[in-house]
Amino acid sequence: KEQRATWLPAMLGGGLLGSYCLSEPTAGSDAAALATKAVRDGEDWVLTGTKAWITHGGVSDFCTVLARSGGP
Repeated sequence: KEQRATWLPAMLGGGLLGSYCLSEPTAGSDAAALATKAVRDGEDWVLTGTKAWITHGGVSDFCTVLARSGGP
């Protein structure tokens, strides 16, 4: 609920632009073949990997990144 209250009003009002980061150079949009990893580091997450073909990627205010954080 807190996330919704923080992000949704500005998104729905057109004040924020987001991007959806799924595609990778070697996997395309096949989510089962994702190689990007997310590793917890204290309270943060560290991402390693490469995303490609991200619509609005260069101008978005935030990104939703699909990554592996554990086993299959």
